[in-house]
Amino acid sequence: MMMVDNLTNKQQRYLAIELLILLVLLVLWLFVSPLWNMHVSHAEQALDLRFQLAKYEQAINSKTHIAGNKSSLQESLKDATLFHENIAHGVVAAKVQNTIREMVEKSQGTLVSTQVLPEKKEQQFTRLVINVRLTGDDLVLHQLLFELEMARPILTIEKLTVSSRRRSRRQKTHVNGVHNITLEIASYVIRGTTE
Repeated sequence: MMMVDNLTNKQQRYLAIELLILLVLLVLWLFVSPLWNMHVSHAEQALDLRFQLAKYEQAINSKTHIAGNKSSLQESLKDATLFHENIAHGVVAAKVQNTIREMVEKSQGTLVSTQVLPEKKEQQFTRLVINVRLTGDDLVLHQLLFELEMARPILTIEKLTVSSRRRSRRQKTHVNGVHNITLEIASYVIRGTTE
């Protein structure tokens, strides 16, 4: 108090004003600054939530578009006839055998035999496998593989064995490049069809 007593009235007023300003600044720093920081933090959270909301609204708005695309893709898949539908398994096996016979003849190979192997249920499909034995050269095999790749409904090769014919030492003539070819070819029937 001694120092304050030595000050003039004008100086005491200035000191009081300075202390008041210091007190106000201290109150602002202690109370308003944390409130401002909290406000900024909440504003950032609100901005993030608005961004997420916009993404969700966009997903909801595109749901009908996606559903339309899904149905058109399902129709395209159905039109592509990738699988056998509404056909008995025996009829499918006969069709596949006939298709394979035509493919072998088209590729100029010689069909030795075809055999239907037991069917196997896999998820929503039933897999029908045909064991095919034929003879032919490399070109026959190449053409047959191409035909199988392009076939609709899909025919997949499960197993492929190629062996060359043996020739005896006494045999003077030899057909060059003829192979014994064994294939296991699978086709699929969608489950729930008539059997």
